[in-house]
Amino acid sequence: KSGDCHGGQFETSIVLAERPELVDQKAMKKLPQVKAGLVDAIQNGKQASFKSLGMSQSYCGAPAGASAVEGEQSLRILAQALADTVLAKLK
Repeated sequence: KSGDCHGGQFETSIVLAERPELVDQKAMKKLPQVKAGLVDAIQNGKQASFKSLGMSQSYCGAPAGASAVEGEQSLRILAQALADTVLAKLK
């Protein structure tokens, strides 16, 4: 909801569920939470860079809290939302 998910808990969880070998989990656990307000910046028309929003390592949110279980749950929810949308458009 906050938009602080670029490379954060939500996205990292999805990668852990599908391609865990792509995540350096040792490094991930050490990353501090970064609150960047990315969605607000975009909605307010700011031409901000990741660095200017405090995303010096190009992520925001809390990747340290990510898990494969959360990623699997998120993928199920996203897949159902997509299926519901497609079916609604076909009616």
